[in-house]
Amino acid sequence: MSRIIVPGALNLHIEIEGRPQLDETLRGRMVALRDWRPFFRAFEKDWNATRAAIFRAQGAFEDQPQWADLSENYAKAKARMIGPDAGILVRSGELLGAILRPKEEMTETSLELTVENSYAIYHQSMGFRWSNLPRRPFYDFTDAERGRVMTLLRATVAAAMEIHAPEA
Repeated sequence: MSRIIVPGALNLHIEIEGRPQLDETLRGRMVALRDWRPFFRAFEKDWNATRAAIFRAQGAFEDQPQWADLSENYAKAKARMIGPDAGILVRSGELLGAILRPKEEMTETSLELTVENSYAIYHQSMGFRWSNLPRRPFYDFTDAERGRVMTLLRATVAAAMEIHAPEA
């Protein structure tokens, strides 16, 4: 889930909800996952790799559509200023850098990644467009990404169950 908490920052917040119910379910197997940081680290690695791939493909990665083309006039100006191979949403590298190196707050049960970049917020936002710039999202989960997250989650729970399994 992504949400805007403060102006000028795009936040991704992951929290394990229903943890008491999960603990109760797993208690019968002698495990209570108290530290989700291994899962969060694996998730963040995949998250960053996916965001980088989305930028390389200019949006058209996995099941996501390609970003809208630049206007003809802006494409010509950008080619003169930056070079003919500069991709959409690439000028100085600041935007991609902010996305791939977000401010991170991690605890045993939550992960929050914050991107403090106004262009990131604008292109991700579903809200009112105050200019002619189209939305060019990079934080939307792909179906394949959801599958990878579920695989990571299952592996995390399985590893915890293995570590805490009673000895025979």
